[in-house]
Amino acid sequence: LAIALYGLSRTTVALGWTPRWLDRLCVAGAAALLLGAVQSGLILNDVLPGILIGLAGFVIWLLYLGVTGVQLARLPDQAATPVGDEVPTPTN
Repeated sequence: LAIALYGLSRTTVALGWTPRWLDRLCVAGAAALLLGAVQSGLILNDVLPGILIGLAGFVIWLLYLGVTGVQLARLPDQAATPVGDEVPTPTN
C-alpha cells in the first residue's frame, strides 16, 4: 500500500489531477505506512507505536483517495465531447 500511495500520488500530481499540497503529505504517508509495517513485523512486544504510525499513513491514504476522487469527478468528460465540428459516422 505504501508503494501504491507513493507511485499514484506522484503520477496524479504530475498529471494535474491532485492538488500540489497533497504531494508531500502523500510521501510522508507512504513512509508512515512502510515504517508501520516494518516496525509491527519486527517488534512484537511493542506493537502499538507501529500500529499508530501505520494508522496515520492509512488516514493519509484515505485523504488522498477522497481528494483525488473529487478532483476526477469534476473533470469534464472527454469521451462525450466530439473533437472538431463534424460528428464521426461509421463506415461500412
